[in-house]
Amino acid sequence: MELSRYFQAYVTRLQALQVDGIAMGSNTLCAVARDHGWPASAVPIIDMIAPTARAVAATGKTNIGVLATSATVRSGVYGAAVRRAVPGARVHEVAASELVDYVEKGIVDGVAITETLRKARSGFPAPIDLLVLGCTHFPWLQRAIEDQFGPGVELLDPAHAVAHEVALRRKVPHRDEANEAGVTRFLTTGDARAFEQNLTLLMGPLREGDEVVQVAPVNL
Repeated sequence: MELSRYFQAYVTRLQALQVDGIAMGSNTLCAVARDHGWPASAVPIIDMIAPTARAVAATGKTNIGVLATSATVRSGVYGAAVRRAVPGARVHEVAASELVDYVEKGIVDGVAITETLRKARSGFPAPIDLLVLGCTHFPWLQRAIEDQFGPGVELLDPAHAVAHEVALRRKVPHRDEANEAGVTRFLTTGDARAFEQNLTLLMGPLREGDEVVQVAPVNL
């Protein structure tokens, strides 16, 4: 599968930067890896699915919804992982891939997003009390999602579960990033200026020392 080959190529590139580990930032890639195998890596690769399933179990809730991309929903990885972690859980997965394009354009509200979320909400066959945001783009739409699903549905962001897992493995406290030292290098194969503009729109200004670096795409 071509996506698996790209996955391996970028893992190899990250290892060349002498990283201590690789935290996944894509639910879809995790789903692909579980179906087609994880890339070879000399450093740990931290999956998104298993930490999220443990986080779901910690809430004590059993009526679970997953909002994700079509590829993640087709794989069924979240449903399987959550049912293992929460015996008796009812898990329903609904795709809303079109939301990804809006976020990547810096659009986080508006009529189109509202209609897409309304359609997604109607796709759940039973009431839910916890919604897993099964695509890393979706937390940027948190306010719109809360408006559609209401105060009775708790939202769970897998990124927090992954950050907690990283902290556990490195044996350091999981703290608020805003209070952290160090710098972040954002590598993008797209236009660096456009990437930074959207990044700033979504996350606020970069911290001192942070940088966006444009890198060449890998050649397969």
